[in-house]
Amino acid sequence: MSLSSCLRAFVVNSLLCCAAGAHAQAWFQFAVIGDAPYFAFEEAQVAATLEALGRERVAFVIHVGDIKGGGTPCSDETFAARLALLDGSPVPLVLVPGDNEWTDCHRTAAGAYDPLERLSRLREVFFAGEESLGRRRIPLERQPGRPENARWRHEGVLFVTFNVPGSENNARMPDERDARMADNFRWLDAAAGQAGRPDVRALVVVAHAEPALHRGPGARDPYASFRTALARHAGRLAKPVLLVHGDDHRYAFDRPLRDPRTGQRVDSVQRVSPYGSPSMAPAIVNVTAAARPAFEARSGLPP
Repeated sequence: MSLSSCLRAFVVNSLLCCAAGAHAQAWFQFAVIGDAPYFAFEEAQVAATLEALGRERVAFVIHVGDIKGGGTPCSDETFAARLALLDGSPVPLVLVPGDNEWTDCHRTAAGAYDPLERLSRLREVFFAGEESLGRRRIPLERQPGRPENARWRHEGVLFVTFNVPGSENNARMPDERDARMADNFRWLDAAAGQAGRPDVRALVVVAHAEPALHRGPGARDPYASFRTALARHAGRLAKPVLLVHGDDHRYAFDRPLRDPRTGQRVDSVQRVSPYGSPSMAPAIVNVTAAARPAFEARSGLPP
């Protein structure tokens, strides 16, 4: 073989090795939006954001709840309008219920509805099928009897959603809260069991509420049991865990979870939350497809 042929072979083989290494570290990305639209002008903003995310080629979008403002009526007409908006997403969209669309519907400004009746209606409108919303859809597995809780897998990462709303986790209806959280913990236990399998690389946990991550001891704390369960499962998994939530209306990407039993930070758990109304912007999460993936996040679309 001539010297030039050897050089060509070396270059080709080097490029193939680089390509193989790049493939092993390939990225997929998903987007998180939430707490919007609250006002009429934000409906067009949400639609434009979803179209832009389609051009970003995200795998899917997660809406972390509060699909309307607290003073907007929890009417069938409002639900129909929000369904048309979110179902128009060019990429699959998975919705998590927030407090504004059911637990707070008892408020006069929201129409003085029965929250449980509105939750039942939400299930009929948004959570009836075995797939996501959007012009393109992905299959979902729903919890029997609580279809707003869903799970799916993408590139070896398990995603699981929970009905854990803001406004103190519906503390004004303790019987409802306790029954719902019991279902949530069963769903989390099942997800953690799946996440422990060798072919699952990481777990993503999604809920609406910011689960009192910085609340001090002794304070009223309706989310302590959820944090405790998340910390316990994360410790047993020894795999990356990402908590995705809304409710704060501000962007965050950090590691704030502390085990309520020990006070120690749970380093394997990161969290991301997007900006909500009136400064709505998506959070874009990148995930490596390596054996032990890493989560990276940024706020907003590229300029």
